[in-house]
Amino acid sequence: MLANKKNLFLLVVFLLSACQNAVSGDEELNEEKLCVSDGAFTQFNFKQYEVRVFGPNDIAKADIWEGPVCIINKKNKSSCSQDLSLIKAIKYSEESHTLLVSVFSGSTQKVIELDLDSCKT
Repeated sequence: MLANKKNLFLLVVFLLSACQNAVSGDEELNEEKLCVSDGAFTQFNFKQYEVRVFGPNDIAKADIWEGPVCIINKKNKSSCSQDLSLIKAIKYSEESHTLLVSVFSGSTQKVIELDLDSCKT
């Protein structure tokens, strides 16, 4: 009887460790987990980066977004986001390897430069 309990215990330990390895293994990251925000977004692609700008004013032909801006690095499966609002335009700068985000408030407009890997301004 003791041998059966010992075998059962070893089997449970083996199965638990196998499950842990399956969960923490080298599985591909799900892009939905990388950029989490509710609602519709417009997607832009620049080199290895996918930029999602959330809250378009018109899904078919957006020209203003409520934000935020989320950047996914498709090469290393990382992402970052910046909580910007009233976005007018998104452009990629080859020179500085940054994302140029044009935002406005009333009659004031400015361009914010975001690092593509960290989303820092």
